[in-house]
Amino acid sequence: MNGHRFDPARAERLNDPRRLEMLRPEAVWQAAGVPSPRAVVDVGAGTGLVTAAFARLAPDARFYAVDVSEDMLAFMRAHLPEDVAGRVTPVLGRGSAVPLPDEVADVVTMIGVYHEFDDTAAALSEARRLLADGGRLLVVDWKKGAHVPGFGPSEESRVAAEEIASGMRSAGFGDVEPHDLLERFSVLTGTRG
Repeated sequence: MNGHRFDPARAERLNDPRRLEMLRPEAVWQAAGVPSPRAVVDVGAGTGLVTAAFARLAPDARFYAVDVSEDMLAFMRAHLPEDVAGRVTPVLGRGSAVPLPDEVADVVTMIGVYHEFDDTAAALSEARRLLADGGRLLVVDWKKGAHVPGFGPSEESRVAAEEIASGMRSAGFGDVEPHDLLERFSVLTGTRG
């Protein structure tokens, strides 16, 4: 991709609860189609705001909140809500590599980070490696053609839903499905077969 990265110095902006109004975690989580997962890997977790929202929706799951920025992980550790902190483990990733075992998760989420990947094929392959057979990938990213100046990444940085879906299929995901849930974000799911 283009390597556009969110500046960790602006982490407080990512932790704004108003983001949850736009992302509608309940609807997005329902689209994943795994009501009672044992483990979830959130790739590109940033401050952990969405990770925490998902953790509340899956109260029996262990969450691994992965980010490539130690600054973001430090912010996350300092700001995780007490009600989920014991079930969320911050994990430092390196590029597309996530230091967790094969097939560790029932769900892998990528919320607002797909456009940041330098190598989308490697990121999707790594998500597939992390998922148990039948596990679900949930990708939510800024919708191409829905850019509002000063809000989210530039139009040039965004990736069309069709391109994300094609990448998911190429990485070996089946049942790839777009979900028309959010005004400003594309939502896609796929299954590891």
